[in-house]
Amino acid sequence: MRYPSINITELTLVPKITGSYEIQLMPVINQIIRTPYNNILDIGCAEGYYGVGFAMKMPDTLISCFDINQKDLDFCKSMAVLNNVSNLTYNNFCSPETLMNFKYGGRSLIFCDCEGYELELFSSTVVDALHSTDVLIELHDVINPVISATLLQRFERSHNVILLNNSNVNYSQMKGLDDISPAEKAFAVYEHRGGLFQNIFMEWAFFTSKKSADGKPD
Repeated sequence: MRYPSINITELTLVPKITGSYEIQLMPVINQIIRTPYNNILDIGCAEGYYGVGFAMKMPDTLISCFDINQKDLDFCKSMAVLNNVSNLTYNNFCSPETLMNFKYGGRSLIFCDCEGYELELFSSTVVDALHSTDVLIELHDVINPVISATLLQRFERSHNVILLNNSNVNYSQMKGLDDISPAEKAFAVYEHRGGLFQNIFMEWAFFTSKKSADGKPD
């Protein structure tokens, strides 16, 4: 995947290039790519790292990108053009009603990174309506410490869950970085959450519908 410029909103371009960005998700990402989803909703798509990546790997899947930052959406469009993919749509705000009224059609996935809004977005009513939909959510307990416990409870009846976090990531296994200094390597692999050369503990939950296949990654 190629980037049209380095002018993205977050300080994450370098770890995305090295492949260390949210590396704890890789088993699940690979599983998603192998699954014949009709639709993927990418909520909080930012510049399109996941949205365009899914579009490239899953040409038969419609990727619906959502972000409230128009600059990010415009960048995402440019990156899709640069990478020769057209199976995406671009949308602004995603509300609970958006999820309730979306025409899913077949097996679908919601991929969500919405900075704490997930507690409101995935209300009990919405979760009940998503009983056949797989959902991968970043849990921003750093913003609201009750998010994880609340969402796990809301999804437990209809979905299996796998939790993934970056607390034990071994960045020393990253290849191709042997010729740079330890400080440069730290800059290259850290996600810089909370400031330069820092990684805040973050957790994701992969909720797979109990009506679909077993959601355990390979």
